[in-house]
Amino acid sequence: MPSDPIDKQLLTEALEFVEGARRRATPGSFAALAGFRARSEQHARAVDWASDYLDALPALDSPGFSAAERRRIRWQARWARLGERPALAGGVLSLVVAAITLGFLWQLPSPDSPRPTVDAESASPPVSYASARGEARTIELSDTSTVWLDWSSEIDVHIAADVRRVSLRRGRAAFDVAADPARPFEVVAHALTTRVVGTEFVVDRRRYGSIEVAVIEGEVAVETSGDRRVALRAGQTVRSEAGILGETAPRPADDMGNWRDGLIVVRDLPLGEALRRLEAYSSYTLDLRDFETTTRISATFLIERADDAVTALIQTHRLRMEYEPPNRLRLLAPPPELPKP
Repeated sequence: MPSDPIDKQLLTEALEFVEGARRRATPGSFAALAGFRARSEQHARAVDWASDYLDALPALDSPGFSAAERRRIRWQARWARLGERPALAGGVLSLVVAAITLGFLWQLPSPDSPRPTVDAESASPPVSYASARGEARTIELSDTSTVWLDWSSEIDVHIAADVRRVSLRRGRAAFDVAADPARPFEVVAHALTTRVVGTEFVVDRRRYGSIEVAVIEGEVAVETSGDRRVALRAGQTVRSEAGILGETAPRPADDMGNWRDGLIVVRDLPLGEALRRLEAYSSYTLDLRDFETTTRISATFLIERADDAVTALIQTHRLRMEYEPPNRLRLLAPPPELPKP
């Protein structure tokens, strides 16, 4: 039997938690769902409603509807009576039937009329994947390509008949692309597009306003929303700053994907750049606005010990530091050498 109406925002949050737990199936996602459910009786009811709704959705998979029509039906059923939670999944099914009958029945093709065509772009909705802080993920795509997500990263994946497209929303990802000349593989990060047929490469947009592409094996084409386009081969990298594509530069291919093995490798980098690489994995927020030094370093660090690595570099190079709670460090250059007597 129906319960009292549940706040729509609460139901929306419950759907996100339940969908996240089912999609990711990680201890963290299940713990987050359990924590949300335990907040109150209303939260628990919202989780039950969301679970019932998602359990009922497979009933919509009927050959009488195109993919686009099924998505519209799902959307209308999801929001038509969102303020009420049916007691059982059957109640959700009744919403689906109502949505079909009232909203879309007139669009059904007759037996003698041709089926509407569905373009490749709308053949299936994108699938989202994300990693939390301290979590790296390996994802096997339906085309047998592999994606590695770095910490705190998110992608949307769209696999269609004529194209394979990944949108990197945040963070960093490495790709090992299965060759398929009929379906180019594209990675879109803001205004930057990387296009390949089959290769291994990394796209990094962890730093605000900056996107870097590095090729481990094969060749990729990188272009901006303007008309600039460059070709990258194994061992090369290019960076886009504020939408402007820079020049290609060499980079050892053997250190581009070491983060997948829990390592941060720096080779003859300015100390400030090395600290920036460590910052993404540490609990510190580093302020390097007034940091100037000509020191360059080469080293290998463990990602899980990033805080210790930051501390060690500060102590080893005698950097001046100002601490701001809760964990912000403003770093300054080392003190000048005293003149020898």
